[in-house]
Amino acid sequence: MINNILLAVMGLVMAFMQNSAQQENQGKTLLAMGESNTVVYQNHFLQASTHIGDRHSFAVQNAYYLNNIEGIRPQYFVDCSYTYHLKKWKTDIVLNAQNLLDNSRYTQQFSSDYQLVETYFELRPRQFVVSTRFRF
Repeated sequence: MINNILLAVMGLVMAFMQNSAQQENQGKTLLAMGESNTVVYQNHFLQASTHIGDRHSFAVQNAYYLNNIEGIRPQYFVDCSYTYHLKKWKTDIVLNAQNLLDNSRYTQQFSSDYQLVETYFELRPRQFVVSTRFRF
């Protein structure tokens, strides 16, 4: 049992090291009358998964978006899934949890030499989905 836990933790650490990513960008746009606008955004992603024994697996995906849009707080999103494998029937039962923090919108800003574009998307509320996968 202890060996399985240690292997699961090591797998989680390895997944963290392999699947974490960071993107940072800063753009300065010159405006009329000598004015300028600086757009800063950072995107951080992490995917971690572990297998506990030969029947259970758990995965977490998250994203963190930081920008300098006035009035917009940093945005943080978390999804996770749990899978149980039934060997006899070659079937997986999967429980997915999406938008665990129940965010209602996602805002994004893009800047180039000629334009400043801000878009937002209304998001679905927190949801849980149970599904099955099988092989022949």
